[in-house]
Amino acid sequence: MNNTIQRLLLFFIAIPLIVAAIIFLPHFHHAAVSLSLVLVTAGAGWELASLLRAKGFPVRRLTSAAVGAVIPLLFWISTWLHHPIVPGRVALMGTAIILILLLTPFAFVKTDAINRLVPEVLGLVFALLYPGILAGYLINIISALPYSSEATLTFAALSLGNDSLAWLFGMTMGRRRNLIAVSPNKSEAGFVGGLLGSVALAFAASLLFPTMLPMKPLLLAALGLATGIATIVGDLFESALKRSAGVKDSGHVIPGRGGFLDSIDSLLFAAPVFYGFCMVFGLFS
Repeated sequence: MNNTIQRLLLFFIAIPLIVAAIIFLPHFHHAAVSLSLVLVTAGAGWELASLLRAKGFPVRRLTSAAVGAVIPLLFWISTWLHHPIVPGRVALMGTAIILILLLTPFAFVKTDAINRLVPEVLGLVFALLYPGILAGYLINIISALPYSSEATLTFAALSLGNDSLAWLFGMTMGRRRNLIAVSPNKSEAGFVGGLLGSVALAFAASLLFPTMLPMKPLLLAALGLATGIATIVGDLFESALKRSAGVKDSGHVIPGRGGFLDSIDSLLFAAPVFYGFCMVFGLFS
């Protein structure tokens, strides 16, 4: 089965299942979707450790997976505190405490391990940030906003729609390629199609959710462009990591996509941008 068929099957099977879970399983702060995401970020952390180990960073895969999971889990737990500001502060404080606990053993490192200390610490802290904290903002969109179902569907449309439309435009009209060294197959048509798609989907979401996302053209265009650009950059960043590590995919668990990290790379960059728009402009609140 070639990659195109795999991607289409994934789109027409996985996307409806995700949408159904968001709409019909909102219980306990979208526990089903949130905890599934926690498991995915654990897998992404495991794969990230493999990429880092390929470049000589002695990062333990299990530790990286645990760090990748515990931070978004902490963000989800903090959403149970019913206050517009407190959950974010609790999550960040918890993250700081976890970081201190992770780094404390390095203060007592033995002499024969001192030479490995810097690359191991850097790899561990990187895993805390990526996917860790960035995935926490995905949890915030899914669980923390008052109208989280509508916000999650809108975010999914803007980010996943960008990715799908970029692929479609690139496949059908992409002639100018080799624009980006880390991902030479990406085309100019793909970039333009993805961004236009994100903007168009922002306007479509406003028609579906006019109360939570008012029809303000400049705001909607900015939301679509910012989320779309972040989506593209997130994908390119992970491509750079993989190219540096000398691998095509971060893993092989998801047909047509590769690994867990391959599947959420663009979302990790787009989520803080989208959530920031929600906070600053009072969207979905």
